[in-house]
Amino acid sequence: MKKLLATTCLLAFFLLALAAQDAEVQEEEAAPSTDPFEQALNTTEPAETESSIDPFAAALEDSTATIDPFAAATDPFSAALDDSTSATDPFADAAGKDGSETAADPFASAADETGLDWDSLFADEDFITIVADPSATSADTDSALVQETLKWGGTFRGTVSSGFGWENPFTTSMASILDPDSRSLSPSAGVDLYFSARPATDYRVYGKFKMNTNAGNAFGLGGIDLSNLNFATNDDGSFTIGSTAAPDDAEEDDAEEEEEDNENTASNLSLSFSVYELFADFSWKDKLFLRFGKAQIAWGVGYFFSPADVLNLTAIDAEDPTADRSGPLNLKLNYPIGINNLDLFLVTDKVTYIEDIAVAPRFSFVLGGSEIGVGAYWQRDLSPRLVSTLSTSWKKFSIFAEAVAAWGSDRVYVRPSRIQPEFAEPEEGEDAPIRYTALDTFKLENQPFVQATGGFLWQRSDPDLTAGVQYFFNGPGYPDSSLREDAVYLLNNPDTNGLAISDTAAQPDDYEEPPALRNSDLNQWGQHYAALSLGWNGIADSDLSASAFLLMNLSDLSGIANLSFSYRFFSRVSASIGGRLSFGPDGGEYTNPAAVFGGANDPDVYKGPLLDLTIDVSLGGGSF
Repeated sequence: MKKLLATTCLLAFFLLALAAQDAEVQEEEAAPSTDPFEQALNTTEPAETESSIDPFAAALEDSTATIDPFAAATDPFSAALDDSTSATDPFADAAGKDGSETAADPFASAADETGLDWDSLFADEDFITIVADPSATSADTDSALVQETLKWGGTFRGTVSSGFGWENPFTTSMASILDPDSRSLSPSAGVDLYFSARPATDYRVYGKFKMNTNAGNAFGLGGIDLSNLNFATNDDGSFTIGSTAAPDDAEEDDAEEEEEDNENTASNLSLSFSVYELFADFSWKDKLFLRFGKAQIAWGVGYFFSPADVLNLTAIDAEDPTADRSGPLNLKLNYPIGINNLDLFLVTDKVTYIEDIAVAPRFSFVLGGSEIGVGAYWQRDLSPRLVSTLSTSWKKFSIFAEAVAAWGSDRVYVRPSRIQPEFAEPEEGEDAPIRYTALDTFKLENQPFVQATGGFLWQRSDPDLTAGVQYFFNGPGYPDSSLREDAVYLLNNPDTNGLAISDTAAQPDDYEEPPALRNSDLNQWGQHYAALSLGWNGIADSDLSASAFLLMNLSDLSGIANLSFSYRFFSRVSASIGGRLSFGPDGGEYTNPAAVFGGANDPDVYKGPLLDLTIDVSLGGGSF
């Protein structure tokens, strides 16, 4: 009931504010409009208007602007209305080329295959200037915005990737370099499809879908048996479809004659399908703009880390920060106040009852050359949060910062067990007994936690150089990784929880099951993180580019270092070669996570640093 009352109060606030403004307009019809978009369209003299600046959005050239409250800032389906017309979207914080709220990547090539000019990302202008066309009329604007047909488009990706891996690279001899510990070949093809429909000026429907082939899964599409069709649900909401590939008898016999090291155990390709965005935009009296559906929500301004991004389903991947991330099913209400915005999000993803709906109001405003956002997040059974963001620019630097204050943490914590002995072992008789530290699980729900991050992005156009630096303080994390491997063991063996009593007869009357450890409880384990990225596109005016990346958990001194070179042979064909070194103490968060999860506390499993070499060939990629 408290949740329902809070939601009702917020909605009532929006409606009362709108009603009050509507009454003022009816009383003062002669008064000039306070809507900066309407002023830009109706003024008879060119007017300069300060607009909210997103440091990651491309700077617009001085041109006539037709304001569309629904169109994305760079919608690939909407052709330019004329040589001097562009469109803006009050719903998108940093719209990508497909209309989603995805920030552009300043480390991409300045003139990549999408045709976007990334140099304009860091223009020197402090503000976006909107210049009105004195001859434009409301009827002209309406007719230009309506789409008579459904617009389709997308991008295709084709890649063949070959990988080689070495264990313990700091002591590797030349002989072992020529004989890697692991090898792989991963061909893949994928496509992103977008559609946009606008039957009226105040109504738009948009969708974005992804289809990708996956090599080496348990089931494939080749020779698919529809009677044995299987579906696998992924963490991001997508699903994989295929069927178990039955081996051919002849191939099985041939495989037995081959050496075990060269045996081909790969399965046929399978297909993953996901709906990344599917929503409708509509409005009430051109004052309250609404969006309902599955859509990304861009609250955070961080590049590698974003603690303020509390609404999307997945966190930023620091190694691929511009990758699409799936958003939740939600209702967004946007109420512009001049050049500022008041938003209310009602997140309806994974809810059973009305009181499960998450409520997240946010107010963003422009102060000088900076944009500041203040928001809150509340959902039943989760820790409430207060969120603040700052984005600004100085010369060629885009500067950003975030801070989050929460009461309690949603993380399930671990500590050495107070009941079981410090070291417990499975029953005797096993070939290789695995020793582990028995852990108790618990939650911290009645104390404050703080997360904060800050950094900058920089770009120079001649030569085309880019740099990005960010630090992240993670208050809910651990000071070191001494218990992490034991926590992974507990995740894989929940019956080893020191507080668990499996015998119901032995459970006391006040017994409660201890909280279960989840995969998400093992992410961002430490308290201090840092990331650095450097790029040089078009080295010496050639088609060669280079990039370097460093990600570190400063709490346990584990990290990932990447160095790669790419070369574009001709349109639609390019290749890259890169080295990836994961380093740190055994069991560190970034040192060798796959080995820790696959063989936690197993002394026979190598968990030290790794060196990987990857050769990628991109074939046929492009937009359509």
